[in-house]
Amino acid sequence: MTRRAVALALVRTPPLRPSLRLPSLRLPSLHLPSLRRPSGRALAIAGGVLAGFLLAYAVARETSAFEIQSVELTGASPEVAAATREALRPLVGTSLMQIDAREVERRLARLSTVQSASVDRSFPHALRVRVVPEQAVAVYRNGTNAWLVAESGRVVAAVEPWARARLPRIRIPEPVRPAPGQSLPAPAGIALAVIHSLPRRFPTPVLFARVEANGEAAVVVQGRVEIRLGEPTQLRQKLAAAGAVLRTISVDELATLAYLDASLAGRVVAGMKSQPVSES
Repeated sequence: MTRRAVALALVRTPPLRPSLRLPSLRLPSLHLPSLRRPSGRALAIAGGVLAGFLLAYAVARETSAFEIQSVELTGASPEVAAATREALRPLVGTSLMQIDAREVERRLARLSTVQSASVDRSFPHALRVRVVPEQAVAVYRNGTNAWLVAESGRVVAAVEPWARARLPRIRIPEPVRPAPGQSLPAPAGIALAVIHSLPRRFPTPVLFARVEANGEAAVVVQGRVEIRLGEPTQLRQKLAAAGAVLRTISVDELATLAYLDASLAGRVVAGMKSQPVSES
């Protein structure tokens, strides 16, 4: 290209447009509070407050400021209340600040007559205790000895063999001599499950629940009529079916009845004394 062409090209080239200017963005200034180290005076005050609190706590624990003078007990019968108060007697005079409520609850739950307990401190001088007592549902007999038994299988107390006549008795294959607070062996749990499964309005009083060595269960009702339940399954259905049959039997017929076999749920077979078996 000649010099003249270059000169013409330079002359004809359109001028460049000026670049666009973007508006400047201004960020608002943040005024952050300056963090200052606490002064020695503030630290001294805080330390004094904490030391005073700890000193007051230590004094309250070791002095008679909050000592236990009374026990407020609810939920227990007079007999259970007496045993509970006796168990709590060593705590009288102790500061409420030293009481471990959970430990006291565990101590009370070890009483054979107490199922559970809740403990709370009632300042300035009382310990508040609510007791849930064990409820006896049966009597376990071994010869001339007898014990009240709770639904859990726990032995509540020793009683005379004829005591609590309205409660059914339980019989297990291997007799034991339990102490109050102990639990009866597993077969007793089956017998208690049978008693628990009885309908509320069972037509005939239950004398006792029995568990055989093979694990099969039965109940004996008034008139010495045995209700055979077989394996301890579907107990509610079996007992309900047996109860329905008993409602249809007259007093005279009941006197001739030997047993009801309800081992198959929904099917009850009646066996008469010195008579062939008939199905109901």
